[in-house]
Amino acid sequence: MKKVLVGVFIFCSLIARADYWTQKTSYPGMGYNYPFCFSIGTKGYVGCGYSCFINNVKEFWEYDPATNVWTQKADYGGLGRQAPVGFSVGNKGYAGLGRDSLFNSVNDFWEYDTIANNWPPKANFAGGARYAAAGFSIGNFGYISTGAPSNDI
Repeated sequence: MKKVLVGVFIFCSLIARADYWTQKTSYPGMGYNYPFCFSIGTKGYVGCGYSCFINNVKEFWEYDPATNVWTQKADYGGLGRQAPVGFSVGNKGYAGLGRDSLFNSVNDFWEYDTIANNWPPKANFAGGARYAAAGFSIGNFGYISTGAPSNDI
């Protein structure tokens, strides 16, 4: 009896959630592994990453859910990379760290300006070169946590 009730509960839960996800416009770039992402206001941003076809990339895209449109923006300011970190503070986005095409960890950092659509460089990350870190912001401050400082693959 318990197995039947659990099965009915799972089935009813699936039916209740069947309309939870709504298909949106697909990402128009290549499928990249290990990109960075952040949001500014109501828009989402994604950039860089690794593609086995063209190695590390610098592409940067904006998604506007109000119009359901992806727009390619200015390429990331640094070298193409994989496993970078990103976060936003106010109306600016920040991205950096990661690994270059030779799998060397890097510590440079860049700021995305939505008005000028460009990537001015910022001070290098004082915590040293690393990849696969976590980034987030609280109030007017951005934070970097964890990540791997070595060049191990």
